[in-house]
Amino acid sequence: MTAFLRPSWAAWLGIVLGPLANGPVVAGTVDESEIRIAVDSLHPAGTTRRYWLDAAGRPSRQALALLAEMQDAAVRGLDPQDYGAAELRRRATGLGLAKLDTADAFEHDFTHALTRFIVHLDRGRIRPEEAGYALAPRRLSPDLAERLRALSAAADVSASLDALEPRYRHFALLKLALKHYRALAASVSDAMLPG
Repeated sequence: MTAFLRPSWAAWLGIVLGPLANGPVVAGTVDESEIRIAVDSLHPAGTTRRYWLDAAGRPSRQALALLAEMQDAAVRGLDPQDYGAAELRRRATGLGLAKLDTADAFEHDFTHALTRFIVHLDRGRIRPEEAGYALAPRRLSPDLAERLRALSAAADVSASLDALEPRYRHFALLKLALKHYRALAASVSDAMLPG
């Protein structure tokens, strides 16, 4: 019986503890072509519409709030490194009246990272089959580009992101458990571990 349970237990430990140990990112639910479609839909070739920068080329209030959310992704059970949040923040600080190509590159890269972030919030990072479950994949509705447009004008970015997360009671309990175990992991020194 124990041998039968071991692979599933190991998979769940990897899912829960992997981000704690900054281990390798498990292949997730994001289809890169889906992200490209959303980014291209938001920023079609030949257009100059910006969603995340103001007229002076500085990040908008929403962009700064979304950057903060991506940097604090661990609170939502995600890894900020998956979104390049620290690098995007560094780039955002030097954007005011930046050269057009620098601002355009930031706009594109920010949209790409944010798209990945909202998909992870909605569907998770891990495909259910990787954890031993056969569930039908969920699709965002409305489409990703529409979600991005709504976030670019959101009065409360945090509440908008909260609305993307699953509404299941057990998801909320899982987030509480993850917070608890991350706090434990942060408080344990190597000297306290056996071996």
